Amino acid sequence: MNLRQKPASKNSLYALIVVIIFVISGIWLRGVNGFGKSPSNIGDKKVPPIIPPTVAARTDAVIPDPNWINVKNYGASGDGKSNDTTAIQKAINDAGKGEIVYIPPGDYQIDAVRSLNLKSGTTLRMSPEAVLRAIPNAAPHYAILAVTSVENVQITGGVLVGERYKHFGFGGEWGMGIRIIGAKDIEIRGTTCNEFWGDGIYIGETTGGKPSENIRIIDLQADANRRQGISLISGRNVEIVGGRITNTQGTAPAAGIDIEPNQARNVLENIRIQDLYTAGNQGAGVLISPGAISGAQNPISIMIINHRDENSDRGMQISSKGIIPGRVSIDSPLWRNAKRNAVVIQSHDHRSFQIQIKSAVIIDANQNSRGAAIDIYRLKNTQPSENGGIGNVEVDNPVIADTRDQPQTIAAFSIWDLPGYEICKLTIVNPVLKGNLAKLILQNDAQAFVRYPQK
Repeated sequence: MNLRQKPASKNSLYALIVVIIFVISGIWLRGVNGFGKSPSNIGDKKVPPIIPPTVAARTDAVIPDPNWINVKNYGASGDGKSNDTTAIQKAINDAGKGEIVYIPPGDYQIDAVRSLNLKSGTTLRMSPEAVLRAIPNAAPHYAILAVTSVENVQITGGVLVGERYKHFGFGGEWGMGIRIIGAKDIEIRGTTCNEFWGDGIYIGETTGGKPSENIRIIDLQADANRRQGISLISGRNVEIVGGRITNTQGTAPAAGIDIEPNQARNVLENIRIQDLYTAGNQGAGVLISPGAISGAQNPISIMIINHRDENSDRGMQISSKGIIPGRVSIDSPLWRNAKRNAVVIQSHDHRSFQIQIKSAVIIDANQNSRGAAIDIYRLKNTQPSENGGIGNVEVDNPVIADTRDQPQTIAAFSIWDLPGYEICKLTIVNPVLKGNLAKLILQNDAQAFVRYPQK
């Protein structure tokens, strides 16, 4: 039987052409970037991961740049055992001005008696998972990072850990995380300083009297340091923004921040603290004690805005003696659950710098005692100079509350000086008292003025 093939229809021809094109395209695509390969074969070629913009933009994310000076390339191991001081210092020394020294994740053992000495123009960028840990020592003085008489230094990230729990001996109180001496244009951002024999950060002057200038500390975390979270001894244009300073305890004054010069030539000029949180400190959340510069001509200028403290001995303590020009302004603080008074002002001569506290909120002060929320008095061991009664304090619009079933805050205010001395220029305006609070404990001959809101 003669069989004849039917000619292909137009539709069949079109279908055949489409199939041929699809097969050819598939063969080509399999050779491009692994397209069409099974998951087991994709690894044959390394394809860079796509990083979502939201991850790349995180402030705590560190994406190393190949042009950075990586301390691992200088022999730093970060294994938690090796002494990495020499390797990291070599990387710092080799960096040119403006170059970035990078410390990747790891646990780096540092000889803090030698210190890592930063030079002018250094940018030290540490991964949030980079830990610089002080090797236990017996030295009264040390610092993991030393910033001495240099300019234009940036320190970012990282966790600095002291050796207070492994320190050899009992002498000294000056083991620091970061020590800034006579330096200028320094920024520290997002760094943690915990468990130091002395302070998380120390800011002071050179032996020749050069103060530190233009210092910015942003979002510091400081926990369980022995003396202070931050000590400010001598500085001009110092700004502390944000941050948490907690659980300072061990040696006096054990404050979150201690602003306390050592001698008359020290300066406290244009000091600004904003949005700071302190908690659980053995001393005050913030202590201002400028008595050492009494008689000096340089006025002090300190502004504290939106300070929050919980469970410290006191939220704020101002202790001064003598006569010092200038001004201390405290705006919108919230002091909660202070162990003693929420704020205390001690031995402040009415001729000394003005103290103004605006819009303070005080809740449940005197957790471990019974006393006033705001206590202004003379320490019995400080004798006033001639005509030197306490004063020059203004407290505007405070809100004071005791929410406990058995109130521990027995009075909103207590004001006291030695008998026979005038209390001058001391004004409390528009206080709002909530709970079972007496309005005022005030000696009879005082010239303090308290004005309550009009009903």
